[in-house]
Amino acid sequence: KCDHYTTLAADDLYKKGRRFSFLDHLRPGWELFNRIVLHGAWLDGRAGLTYAVLSSRAAWIRSMKLRALDLNQH
Repeated sequence: KCDHYTTLAADDLYKKGRRFSFLDHLRPGWELFNRIVLHGAWLDGRAGLTYAVLSSRAAWIRSMKLRALDLNQH
């Protein structure tokens, strides 16, 4: 499911004019920090931390797919 939804998300971002940038390399780390610290995933224990890691991984996959779309169009 993650592969399918990240592909849809990357396609949608690309169609809206979003392009890959260097800052996208920082996105997974920000996503992890955001989920664990700012949204309090650590309060949910292992389930919250697992969700934070999976969310971070999805952000990374989405960024890489956006990069691939950007490279294929040039």
